[in-house]
Amino acid sequence: MTIFDGAASLCIYSDTHLASAVSDVLGLSPDSVGEVGDPTAPVRFDDEGVAQRQYFYKQSTWILNVSADDARPSAADDDTAGFQSILVLAERLAGKEMALASLRPHYETVIRWYGDSASSQGGFVMPIELIERLAKLGCNLFGNLYSYVEDDADDQGQLETAD
Repeated sequence: MTIFDGAASLCIYSDTHLASAVSDVLGLSPDSVGEVGDPTAPVRFDDEGVAQRQYFYKQSTWILNVSADDARPSAADDDTAGFQSILVLAERLAGKEMALASLRPHYETVIRWYGDSASSQGGFVMPIELIERLAKLGCNLFGNLYSYVEDDADDQGQLETAD
């Protein structure tokens, strides 16, 4: 089965410690960061100018993203295209294993990955070399695979979730 696209993130959460401290420990800048009580996004207003419901961080949150566009494989790598984002993330985190371990007493460290598949079956095979690299990081892995299914009626495709 070919996974043709994907994205990956290192997400670090804490109920008791600041997200801003993670950058100092890892020596990396996040793509997204928020402390407990910070708004998760700017307030949105409806057509009458009334502020809509506002959401706030319930945990400190530090996120480093690798999008599918950040990790485009060469044509020779088509079979592993969907894993390129998580491979690039693992490369960015190489040498940070001890730093990540030092965060775990007070932070939850999670790698989130999704892939788009050309099959309706929803399964995949991750290369053992990638599994080994991820295991060294010591982070839980949360993954989703989305299957692209042809719709015979209008010849358009739609994404369906396959967990």
